[in-house]
Amino acid sequence: MPLYIARSDLDQRFGQAQTAQAAWRDGLDVDQVIAAAISGAGEIIDGYLAGGGYGLPLDPAPALIAEIALDIAWYKLWTGAIPDDVATRYKDALRQLVDIQSGRLVLQVAGAEVLPADSDSEVLLDAPPRPLQGNMGGY
Repeated sequence: MPLYIARSDLDQRFGQAQTAQAAWRDGLDVDQVIAAAISGAGEIIDGYLAGGGYGLPLDPAPALIAEIALDIAWYKLWTGAIPDDVATRYKDALRQLVDIQSGRLVLQVAGAEVLPADSDSEVLLDAPPRPLQGNMGGY
């Protein structure tokens, strides 16, 4: 699974000390906690993108995906009471992913086959007739 951001991106956006403080867990390695948050953000993003018709991995990934990954990873680092701005950024990131998945927001990546958001698509199934269909009389 590709990682859309690195620890240095979190440090640059939120500050090195703040990132380390958010990732601190008693008895755990801070670097491992940060790596897990970054990986988790990538998994969430890929889950939405796969459902939206995007081929994975995105390489190179658009800058918007890195922005979304930063907000998701930052949220995942917090424990306890999550600050309002962190929760808002996370919710906004998830809304953007829903918009990407639905086609309301289209990423400019090669090989993307995304249905327009206002299209009426239908699924047609070619199934054999049911064996008792028409033979049930008045039941």
